[in-house]
Amino acid sequence: MKVRFLGLAILAVAAFGCGNTSSPTDMGHPQPTPDLSTPDARQSCTPNAKECVSDALARVCPADGSGWLPVQCQPGYKCTAGDCQPDPNAACQPGSGACVDATHGLVCNDNGMGYKMVTCPAKTACAGAGQCEGSCVVGSSFCINPQTLSTCGDGNSYTSKACEAGTLCVDHGDGTSGCAPAGCTPDPNGCAQVCGNKTVAASNTDPGYISFCNATPNGYKWVAVQCPSPTSCNPTAGGACSVNANLSQATCASECTPGQMRCSSNFLGTQTCGSDGKWSTTTTSCNPTPTGNEQDCIQDPTMPGSVTCGDVICALGSAGACEADGFHPCVNGKVAATGAACNPGACILDGNSYGGYSGGSCVTQCQPGDQKCAGSGYQTCVNGAWSTTATACTADTCQQYADGAGNPRTVCGVCVPGTHQCTDGSGNAGRAGPDIQTCDATGHWGTEAACTLGSCSGFSGPPPDATCVAECIPNSTVCLGASKTGVGTNPGTDTTGTCTAGGLLPTSGTTLCGGTKTCRKSQSGVATGCVDCVGPTIAGGNEQGLVDTRCDPSGVETCQNDNTWPAAGTACGTMMSCAPGDPGNGILVTTCSTQCNGPCTDAHIKMLGYPGGCLDPNIPIDAGPPVQCGNTAGCCQSFCEQPVLPTPASCQ
Repeated sequence: MKVRFLGLAILAVAAFGCGNTSSPTDMGHPQPTPDLSTPDARQSCTPNAKECVSDALARVCPADGSGWLPVQCQPGYKCTAGDCQPDPNAACQPGSGACVDATHGLVCNDNGMGYKMVTCPAKTACAGAGQCEGSCVVGSSFCINPQTLSTCGDGNSYTSKACEAGTLCVDHGDGTSGCAPAGCTPDPNGCAQVCGNKTVAASNTDPGYISFCNATPNGYKWVAVQCPSPTSCNPTAGGACSVNANLSQATCASECTPGQMRCSSNFLGTQTCGSDGKWSTTTTSCNPTPTGNEQDCIQDPTMPGSVTCGDVICALGSAGACEADGFHPCVNGKVAATGAACNPGACILDGNSYGGYSGGSCVTQCQPGDQKCAGSGYQTCVNGAWSTTATACTADTCQQYADGAGNPRTVCGVCVPGTHQCTDGSGNAGRAGPDIQTCDATGHWGTEAACTLGSCSGFSGPPPDATCVAECIPNSTVCLGASKTGVGTNPGTDTTGTCTAGGLLPTSGTTLCGGTKTCRKSQSGVATGCVDCVGPTIAGGNEQGLVDTRCDPSGVETCQNDNTWPAAGTACGTMMSCAPGDPGNGILVTTCSTQCNGPCTDAHIKMLGYPGGCLDPNIPIDAGPPVQCGNTAGCCQSFCEQPVLPTPASCQ
């Protein structure tokens, strides 16, 4: 027979009992093989006998006793009592190994001396370095979390166990994990960094260090890092924790950058950051001006870390002060001594007032040519500001509007240019009418005119306006009159007519739909005229965009091309019945269904997917009392009607 050993084949006879003849290539070095081909070596022997020639060579006698046959022990094996057995003293690399066959492997012992035979569990096979592998590799493991180890014991599934007290789960780096003594415990919120040199003692809080609990193959250990000067450990400056974003962790940081300045807490002075990265405890006061005006500390928003002492009005956020001689801007935190007129715009107060100053800024109020109504007149824009006096309207009232470019304009008149109003044909204005008037550029109403399409309808503004609105599409069919429902169809109306050429609903020449006929509208609103039903030739279909269908005693009827119902419908199959459409609940068409609409037989229930028929415990029914369904005792009537709710205990 042939025995595989890492790609090499040797001749051996299993019946001769030389043990396992395959082993890893790194299990040692082969020993010289004695020459057994000489006549003396091939001397007759006792059939089936076996013995050792040396540690690396065995010999066996065949069944005919014709002469000894040599059997070379592979590296890592040693001849013992005529069998090649794993050498317990052969040096090897822990974790190395090889497969002997599909279900057996050799794995180097943990001490690096000799190999142990591994028999693979059921549903696994030997693979790689003597490992047994199924759904998972026997002996592989991983950490579910620091407190829990999961191990593949049988090659088919992982088993989890909690680490013992004082230990935590760590990754060994070789595809396995294990519980090891813990010198520290990682923070459950993911706040990895804490203040102090924890390598000295867990209680150490030395601000010159930050420490974090680090996982190593030998367990969790503290690692300490010294903060570089002038920083020190800040317990909350390290940003959000990885698990809980509402918490912060420690980091090396300084209170400030040496030389940086800030305002004191009362804004009456300044503080400077020292060379140690900490704010000075001494405050330099902001002294009043020679005229006695209070000075406050002001932070320069364009230069972080730079502050100055200035006027309170500037500290309050004002761009400057509005005075009689113009705008006085804040310069380096102080109100300029001289003012100037805003160009463009005007100095507008911002509501701040302190130390005799009224805070404000130059604001561009408008663009040249702009106008706006003011009282009984209007103002114009001059150099970016509204004129201080208004021009009065000598007649009518000021009307505000926008020109073609969207610029604000005014006119003295009775209406807003470009707007419309409805009239009755005699010049009398109203909310509706057959005629319409347009306001001209002077702000006065023009000549009334009839709507070319539809009739005039007013709507509120601002400004109030009106337009001609068509009631229907000229010369199209329209549905009129009262609501009427035909047989097995959606609601329609009892009258039809034709829209006038002027887009108005007809007042004469209409047709009353007789019998069960109704006037219907398609999904897009197109009228059908008087029909029994909506068939496939009507563009747009019915109200749901479909052809009408309905139930009849024989099955399902579908509306015909001439918009009439057929004499008979299409019959439903065995144990099927017609299920009518219900557009209100999203069921648009009528179909044949296995769902019962009345008493169900046991056969119906089985067709619905319940092998046990009416006695099937999985039948969903509503909470009503169980009654006999069809001719089968124990079948629930309510299931036949609404199979959607949980089964009550009485019907299980």
